[in-house]
Amino acid sequence: MNLNTFNRDAPLPASLEEFIACTADQNRFLVLDCYQGNHFEDALEYLEVKESALFRMPVHTDIGGEQDPLLVHLDNENAEILMQLAVKRAVQTSTDRILGSRNISALVSSGSKPDFVARHISRAARTYLQNTLGSKSVPFRFFDPRVMHTVQRIFMPIQMSILLGPITFWGYVDFRGQLRFVKNGSTRGSSMTEIDSDQIPVLHRNILVQQTLYQLQKYRPDWPEDLDAVLDDLISRAPPELQEDEEDLIGYAALYWLNDTGRVDSQFVEQALEMQRDAAVPLTDVIRALSPELF
Repeated sequence: MNLNTFNRDAPLPASLEEFIACTADQNRFLVLDCYQGNHFEDALEYLEVKESALFRMPVHTDIGGEQDPLLVHLDNENAEILMQLAVKRAVQTSTDRILGSRNISALVSSGSKPDFVARHISRAARTYLQNTLGSKSVPFRFFDPRVMHTVQRIFMPIQMSILLGPITFWGYVDFRGQLRFVKNGSTRGSSMTEIDSDQIPVLHRNILVQQTLYQLQKYRPDWPEDLDAVLDDLISRAPPELQEDEEDLIGYAALYWLNDTGRVDSQFVEQALEMQRDAAVPLTDVIRALSPELF
């Protein structure tokens, strides 16, 4: 299949149905994160996905093991059913468990052949980090929806094009349980991802953002689309004395979001921070002690 068969002016899909319609002339795939097991394997077997449609992508190992991600070429008569089931499960997982594995990582399309797409994802999922001994190649789990959500926010358009390579659309379910699509503005060949030095701290803070979302999960119906960015900004601006303890950073971001949204007042914030300093206990524990119903 030739990349030129795809209409580059096609709009960004707003739903699974639109994705299915506008990628009819492309190869479509599921990206499965198998680091903690492949819970979608039963569906693949039931809907008769052949072994020849499965491509193991070495990321955590050198040759491709069971913990490495899997690319599934959706080329049989049950392809649409598989896409619908995968998205349904991805939404359920994202809303039931903010933390933990995301087996169903992405729904993607490409004009390139499956083996080329698999090789590209394998290569893109490695990056070089500099340290005192030089540089080393490390896994870059951009295929995790929580990482992709951050990546598509902080990467420049050229970085996204390099990251996606031959992939035209990358779909994932975000932290609010919404299916989102990223469009590659310039499909290209395969290359290794380069991350700017100022972007690395944001990616490192992502786990803290996810843990803060976990603390705030009772407010999910009111979560804005940019809540992850808001929490990241709060964590990055936390006082130096809180930077050494992850629980303090999580509590700080949650506390100020609760304050900004009118759920606690400034007096409560000051009292919580004062108690944390005096008692030297995690800020999240202080908040629970002062007002258990908040979390």
